[in-house]
Amino acid sequence: MKDSIIELIRQSAFDKVAFETLESIFKLYEQLQYSSDLNQLAGDIFLWLEEEFAIKNMVFSLFDINKNKKTDILSKGDKFFLDDDLSQFFIINTHTNLNATISFCATSQEHSLFLESKYNSIEATFFIISTIVQNAILKKNFIDSASLDSVTNVFSSHYFIENLSSYLKLSNNKQNEIFLLMVGIDRFKAVVDEFNYEIAEDINI
Repeated sequence: MKDSIIELIRQSAFDKVAFETLESIFKLYEQLQYSSDLNQLAGDIFLWLEEEFAIKNMVFSLFDINKNKKTDILSKGDKFFLDDDLSQFFIINTHTNLNATISFCATSQEHSLFLESKYNSIEATFFIISTIVQNAILKKNFIDSASLDSVTNVFSSHYFIENLSSYLKLSNNKQNEIFLLMVGIDRFKAVVDEFNYEIAEDINI
């Protein structure tokens, strides 16, 4: 990826198209700095790819190296498969346990050939924005790792997922019973975001 951006910079000295591509990449870089979360970041990347390369079908995912698990953050357009001849796949190495993957599918054979001709430019783009993607992932990890929910000040779902199994094992050893009360707090938070606490409490009741 580093070689792609170096080559693009070299070409931009005498090639107008390469210069305009480089200019567009750094405009995207500046725009992504204002993304509030991964969903917005993924959406901005899609809009840029759509405008620059007419890409209509894209999936932005996170791949957890430790758990060998893929989570889709944003999916746009028609469903496609990675082994499709018209598909392309890029990994953005973030140097964390979560790497971002961006895959997209051309709409025709001609479009696929066009994307292949732009491969180095696309690769250079993902190299440039990798630090912003990394920061967004670190922010997500930090928020997800919080034991207490910021709105309700009670234990979050992450806390239960990470700790419940150990509690159940201890309970089984001691022959104790554990009772769980699950509250639909996501609905409450959604109403708070849309209106206010008083209305949310009335709806919850």
